[in-house]
Amino acid sequence: MIAYKLTDEKMQTRGGCQWALGETTRAKGKVFKPYTDGCLHLYESPEVAAFMAPLHGVENYTRCFRVRTGRRILNDGTKIGVRSATPLKEVPLPRPTLEQWVYFAIQASLKLPQSLTYEAWADDWKSGRDRSYASACAAAYRADARPAAWSASAYIATEAAFRAAIRDAPAYAAAHAKRVDPTIDLHALACEALAWEDPVGAK
Repeated sequence: MIAYKLTDEKMQTRGGCQWALGETTRAKGKVFKPYTDGCLHLYESPEVAAFMAPLHGVENYTRCFRVRTGRRILNDGTKIGVRSATPLKEVPLPRPTLEQWVYFAIQASLKLPQSLTYEAWADDWKSGRDRSYASACAAAYRADARPAAWSASAYIATEAAFRAAIRDAPAYAAAHAKRVDPTIDLHALACEALAWEDPVGAK
C-alpha cells in the first residue's frame, strides 16, 4: 500500500524517530493503538496531510514522503496507522492559503445537513459578499450540525486575531463531518480546496 508520511526538516518524528529513504521504520510498541509507539501514522495523500496535520499535532512538520507499507491496521478517516513503512521519495507538501483553510472547513461542514441560514452564509463567504464577524457568529448559532459548522464559523470569525494559530479548527470540522458520514472523501475535499481561488483575492 502507498501512503504518505510527514516529518520535520531533519526527517524525524516524535521521540526522535529517524526516517531515511529506502529504509524501513517499524513501530516499537506491541500495542496497536493510535498515538502510541505501537503505531506509525500516515495519510492517504499529501493533500489530506496538509489539512489534517493540525488535528494530530504535527502541523510543524514540513516534509512529506511517499511510503510503501504493509497492511493497514488503523483508519479513522483522517489518518492511517501501520506497523511499518518505507520512505520511497520526497514529494511536495501543499501549502494552503488562509482562505483555502476556511473554504475546506466550510465544504466539510456542508457535507452534513445544515440550516438554510448557514448555507446562505457559506455561499456569501465563498463569494466574498459577506465575511463579517457578526454574520459568521449568527450562522454558527443557527447551524444544524453545530460541531462542524461552529468550527468553520469560529475560525472565520477569529481569523483576523489568530491567523495561522487557529488552523486546527478546519481540521476538526472535517474530522467531525467524517465521523458523522464515513463516506465523505477528504482527499477530494482537500484537492477542491487547494484548487479554489478566492474571488476576493482575484479582484
